[in-house]
Amino acid sequence: MGGVNYCLNALIAKGSVKIQNFRNNQNKWVYAYLLTPQGLAEKTALTGAFLKRKMQEYQVLKEEIEALTREVEQLPSADVDEVGQASGIGH
Repeated sequence: MGGVNYCLNALIAKGSVKIQNFRNNQNKWVYAYLLTPQGLAEKTALTGAFLKRKMQEYQVLKEEIEALTREVEQLPSADVDEVGQASGIGH
């Protein structure tokens, strides 16, 4: 589910998805536009490529977090306490 949220937030940041209440907007025509079949195919391809890149980014970040978590778990407890104290975690 995290990958879906990551991609959705990326689409929102890019401006491809807008989050607002459609019913409360008085000017519904700002949402209406027509795409030719070729335009729709191009938009679909661009969005698909964008989402693929974002899923790859998400996977890389997830793997980095998992690797860092494993590293921390392998540290002796005294070292973990020092890292926590140095970063202000737990205080």
